[in-house]
This record gives sequence, C-alpha cells and structure tokens, in this order.
Amino acid sequence: MRIKKAMKKGLRFARAITTTHPRFVAMESAYPNAVKTDMRPGYDISTPELGNMVLRDDAVRRLGQGYRVPDDYVAVIEQALVCLKHNVVMSRTGDLVSESSNAGSPKFFPRRRIEQRQKVRISGSATLLRARFCNYYHVLIDGLPRLVSIVRSPSVDANATKLMSSSDATDMEAFCLAKLGLSSNSVEQLDDEPLYEVERLVFTPFKTRLQAGYLPKEYVSHLRNSLLPSRPRKRTRLFVSRQGARERAISNHREVLGLLSIFGFVETTLETMSAQEQVDTLYDAEAIVGVHGAGLTNMLFSPEGLKVVEIFPTYYVIPHYYYLSRSLGHEYAYQCEGGDTRSVKSFKVDVRRLEASLLRSGISRNGA
Repeated sequence: MRIKKAMKKGLRFARAITTTHPRFVAMESAYPNAVKTDMRPGYDISTPELGNMVLRDDAVRRLGQGYRVPDDYVAVIEQALVCLKHNVVMSRTGDLVSESSNAGSPKFFPRRRIEQRQKVRISGSATLLRARFCNYYHVLIDGLPRLVSIVRSPSVDANATKLMSSSDATDMEAFCLAKLGLSSNSVEQLDDEPLYEVERLVFTPFKTRLQAGYLPKEYVSHLRNSLLPSRPRKRTRLFVSRQGARERAISNHREVLGLLSIFGFVETTLETMSAQEQVDTLYDAEAIVGVHGAGLTNMLFSPEGLKVVEIFPTYYVIPHYYYLSRSLGHEYAYQCEGGDTRSVKSFKVDVRRLEASLLRSGISRNGA
C-alpha cells in the first residue's frame, strides 16, 4: 500500500513538472519551415588548463573537460511567437526554443503564465535585444554577439530589423549598437505582458554555452575592430574589488589593496563609468585582478595578452571567465579561498597566496 501511494505521489509530481513548465525543443523542430543560413559549423578547442581545476559541479556536467563551440546560423522564421517577458521564442504548441534560452532549466518559464498571455502581431522583421538572463555579463557575452551575427549575415538587413525590448537600451547597449552601425532608434520598447506574433523573426543562437564565455574567433575580431580605440595604449594595472556590491566583498580589503599597490595596481570602480570610459580603461590595461563577478566581463575590451587573476570565495572555479580569457588570447590565473558558496557577503583573501599568484603570472612588483 505504501509503495502504491508513493508511486501515485511521484506520478502527480511528474505531471506537475510537465504541465507547469514548457519543454525545451530545437528551433528546427519548432519551426521546420524557417529559412536558415549556416554561418559556420561547430568545432572543438583544447582546454588543457582544466585538468588542474576543480570546477563547480553543474559546470562539469554541462562542459566536461573539453569544449565544443556551437554551430552558428541565422534563421528567418515567419509568424514566430516571442515571449518578451522572458526574452525567448516559443513554438506554436507552447514549447520553448532551446537555442533562444540562456537558462539551463525550464523552471524559469512558468507555462501557464506564458500560455494565458494575449497575442499581439508585430509587422516586418524583428529580433530580440536581450536574453532571459540579461545582467552585464549576459548583455555583452550573450546579446552583443547575436547582434554581430545579424550584422554579418548576408541573408538579412540588420538596419531594417527592429530590436524587441521591454525597456530602453542601457548605456552600454546603446554604445555597442552605435559601434556596430546600428541605431538605438531600432530598439522598439514593448509591453512585456503579451505574446508577440512576429511577421519575420530574425533568429540566431547564442555563440557561447552555459557557464562558458568562449567567443568564436570571428566574433572576437569583429568586436575588437568595432569597439576598441586605435590609439596607443597607456599600460595600466587594475584591481576590481566589488567593495560596493552586495556579495563577495573582500573583508581584508585594505591588506589586499596594500599588496596590489606594490605591484602597481589601481583600484577601479567600473560601474560608475560610462560605456566609453570602461572601454578606454580596459583597453589600457595590461593586467587585472578581480573577484568573480560581472565586472570581469570588461576584459572583452582589452587587446590580446591581458593578464587576468580571478579570485573566488569558493573552493571551486566557476569557469565563465576562464573560457572568455581563452577565447580572447588572455593569460588566465585564479585563486580559490575555500568556501562552499559564492553567495557570501564577504570573504578573506590569503594575501601571501595572492602575491605568489601574481609572480607566477609574470606580474612584477612596482609595475615594472
């Protein structure tokens, strides 16, 4: 009797899961008539450094000990359904196009709330400006390369494609749009409550994978040509501390800053800068030390060869910036402080180990 009850309970739970959240389905399954232009097949890269790293468990499950760059394409989908609340593409049967989501689980997409939305038609060509998760990292590593893909595609007119968004472009988004030759006027701010039926949806998948910011070489080249200054560099060293953030502040901040100043590092608060100031600041950097967080995404604006030292409060590595560094041609090092979660208000950095990390990275004292 107990076994039967447990089985019934498990069946009810399984039904609740399948009815509460949509399934992930491939774009070609959801929209088999989409006109697809292949840009480049996927390929494998070597990641020998991973052999010495303890990665977070979910990163191991998703990435293993190697990395395959995803296939790249641009597709035009007629009469596509878009949920702007979550910045994803839906199938006609209420499933979620997996290539449109940068969330690894359907739990982030409550089915009933999606299906009950009113449908509104959008004429002409449009694409999504953002993704389901759209903090600073995701804007630059998920969203920006998709816009580059559309600009590079011979099969679509990027300037005639509206950018669907539930809010105005941020300062960094507007800056990047202008540098890519796109007007911020192409951003069409829409209510995020309806489901939108787009006459012609221009769709391209993410260029990276979950927990890995590896950008394909053609995107790195395009972004550097579009975003970086052409002036000589000043050669600075930056410390991104997160002291003003809600999580992962350094408790012995003064001691760490004292050490880094001996090596010529200057503490930098990137979030107070304009987009242009952030680009200029990182363009000049030859080395950066930072606690794991979105501020390290700005290494995108540094020419090849930047020395990166990332500090984790955990005993494991969260590999977003290892992969980003790998794709940008930067020299990456890390230091783990032994905690079991990154969601800590503050943590202490072992200064002696940090000094050793700097020296192993070829960063000399006094900025020499």
